[in-house]
Amino acid sequence: MNYTLSTPATVTIALYDVLGNKLQQLINADQEQGEHNAAFDARSLANGVYVLQIRAGEQMAEQKVVVMY
Repeated sequence: MNYTLSTPATVTIALYDVLGNKLQQLINADQEQGEHNAAFDARSLANGVYVLQIRAGEQMAEQKVVVMY
């Protein structure tokens, strides 16, 4: 996953199941302005739909992730 910060920010990226339970904390760090990337290992996850939540400063976005083997 690639993302760009327009200003320095505290970034948190976490993976949740559809019930809202946090499964993995991928990033929780102060990051500088610019392009960044993050990866997560989905091999431990069962087939299904998950939610990836990205927070940078006051901004938040969510993206559905479908795991299928």
